[in-house]
Amino acid sequence: MLKLAWQFKAAAVVLVVMQATLVAMALSGLGLTGLGIDVLRHHVQPDSTSPPHWPFGLAPPSDWPVLSMVAVLSGVVFVIATLRFGLDRAATIWKAKLVQSIIVHLRAQVYDKMQRLSFR
Repeated sequence: MLKLAWQFKAAAVVLVVMQATLVAMALSGLGLTGLGIDVLRHHVQPDSTSPPHWPFGLAPPSDWPVLSMVAVLSGVVFVIATLRFGLDRAATIWKAKLVQSIIVHLRAQVYDKMQRLSFR
């Protein structure tokens, strides 16, 4: 089976990259959601919680209202979810085409082998 799958390695690599990108997008969406919760928690309880840790040092200006920060984070999470939806559909279609290619190739090999066998 590995020998058969090796013939479709380029398509399989593309599929693996798509899946890895989907996982990264899911994790970034979760991270940004947690950041939004930290922003709200720090606003409600500024003395008992530490300020939120912004990724890559990309903190918004300090004079922004809390709801603006949450709105921007929500917008980014929505954009990531939308892109993830599209990439997930594309990966599903790509995977189906890859599986069908492998199945057709395997059937052709089995048929070819059966044609060469004797009737005994």
